[in-house]
Amino acid sequence: VSTQSTWGLGYTMTFLSRGIAFLSASGIVLWTKSFFEDEKVAELQASYLSKVCYITVFIMGGVSGIIVDKFSKFVNVGGMLISSICAMVGIVLIGDPSDPLTVAFVMLLGVGIGMSSCLSMYLVDSYAPEQHRGKVHGVQSMMAVLGVLSCGNFGGILYDKWRKDAQFILLTGFCSIAVLQLIFIALAPKHWFESDEKSESNNAKISL
Repeated sequence: VSTQSTWGLGYTMTFLSRGIAFLSASGIVLWTKSFFEDEKVAELQASYLSKVCYITVFIMGGVSGIIVDKFSKFVNVGGMLISSICAMVGIVLIGDPSDPLTVAFVMLLGVGIGMSSCLSMYLVDSYAPEQHRGKVHGVQSMMAVLGVLSCGNFGGILYDKWRKDAQFILLTGFCSIAVLQLIFIALAPKHWFESDEKSESNNAKISL
């Protein structure tokens, strides 16, 4: 697999990690508050779900590093995407923030956030060549902002115009596209990337 395709996965993980993190910070709160007439009850439940998510993300911050070192990038990325998709689909299908199963799916969402944050750094830092590292990280920063804007702005519009769980559905769509990207990179013939790899090798020789 070429380094460029690995950067692509890193960029995607950066986009998704920021988008899902934004979802955990505001999306869960907005979605929860839309179900309760009593503002105090809504705030308590929203705070509870957010804390569950954050605690899971904190724990996964350490665990994900161990997991990333032990398994291939395809297994890691695939596991992160599947856990995130299952979490968001489960939340949408249950449709009730007070349901005990919602707590389980919010924890699963935290697993996805923790994994995506670790992978976004690992895939870019490990495969970016030294002569292009600044450029690669610059694009990564742009993808991070794009992830927040996509979930925050577009997701907010869908929340107002369509349905209250629209942000979960939007991020599920993004994760599904990422699954297709992962499958393409894993199954694509190696010669499709040979020209990129040769070009990268020649550039490295020239720089020396």
